[in-house]
Amino acid sequence: MSGYPVVIRAEVEGIGTSDEIDNQSTTPASKTFASGLLSLTLAYFDMGSAAGKAIYVVFDALDTADAATKLGVATSRETVFLDERRTFQFSAETPCYRVDIKSHTAETGASKIAIGGKVPV
Repeated sequence: MSGYPVVIRAEVEGIGTSDEIDNQSTTPASKTFASGLLSLTLAYFDMGSAAGKAIYVVFDALDTADAATKLGVATSRETVFLDERRTFQFSAETPCYRVDIKSHTAETGASKIAIGGKVPV
C-alpha cells in the first residue's frame, strides 16, 4: 500500500475531469493529462459478467516501455480490485501527468473503469 492519502474529491481544488475505459485488457491503456492531476479516483465495476478481478495502475511512466515494466512489478504499481474505488492525491508541485492501467487478466465479460480527477485551475 502506498502513501497516497484518501481525500474527498470535493475537498480538492481544481477543475473536474472524467473518462471511462470499457473492458480493460492486459494491454495497458494510457491516459495523459496536459495540466497534471491533483487527485485521481479510479473505480473498477462489474457490468454483469466481468472476468477480471483487479486492475494495475502506475503513475507518470516515462514511456510505454517504462509503463509495461512498472505494471509488471508488484512493488511499482497500485492495485484496484473489482467493485473497489480508490483515490490518489498528488501535490501541486508534482502533479500526475500520465496514468497507465492494465487488467491482471484478459477481460472476456463486461467491466468498466471510471476515471475522475481534478486538474489545477
